[in-house]
Amino acid sequence: GLSAIASAICTGPDTHPDPAKRWPAGVSLAITYTLITVFAGALVALFLALPPELMRTIAGLALMTSLIGALSSATGDPELRFAAILTFAVTASGLTIAGVGAAFWGLVAGLLALWLERAWAGRTLR
Repeated sequence: GLSAIASAICTGPDTHPDPAKRWPAGVSLAITYTLITVFAGALVALFLALPPELMRTIAGLALMTSLIGALSSATGDPELRFAAILTFAVTASGLTIAGVGAAFWGLVAGLLALWLERAWAGRTLR
């Protein structure tokens, strides 16, 4: 699972443009995984000793890069920006209506906003 994804990232074109020079990243990944395995018990004990609020903060910070990348690609096209942000906001709100969760309502809100924007853009103001 996770190790396969990490291996693909560490040996891919983002590591180095020349495939012959990508191998050091794979070796360092293997060493890192070996160290994590050797000290896994101590690492688990350390993380269990940390306050839950700190763990949530660390997890949130770890996800910031993914969130920034997703938002920048979602808002890259100015024509889709409002619908993308509205979809994100409604989904993140946790809104539940009639037992249906926020992911569905976020999608509905985003598609409705996109449809309204395109319908409005088709009209000419005189």
